[in-house]
Amino acid sequence: MPDIFIITVSLPGDGARGRLVVLALTGVLMASYLGGGTQAQAVGVGRVYGGLLGRADRLVLIMVTRIIDLIAPMSFYGLGWFGWLLVLFGIFGHITAFQRFAYVWAKVE
Repeated sequence: MPDIFIITVSLPGDGARGRLVVLALTGVLMASYLGGGTQAQAVGVGRVYGGLLGRADRLVLIMVTRIIDLIAPMSFYGLGWFGWLLVLFGIFGHITAFQRFAYVWAKVE
């Protein structure tokens, strides 16, 4: 999972950024865990790829954000482009995990 590696190596930093990395990692990992195989397949549903933020989307966003950071660095409320991307990964990762959970739950019932 290259997206998880990229997010993890950005962990060193101040406390606020560290908390954002943890938020993003839990969102990404929960979405992968619930739909990508382990839990969905365990109950006989198969892999679930739906949701707002898949792995391919995350990788593209990471690349685009890093390029934008080089071309036009900015700081908004103390966060740069990548910091805001971590916020989005945290929010949308958890939403994606919930969507996948709800989909599998409906299929099991």
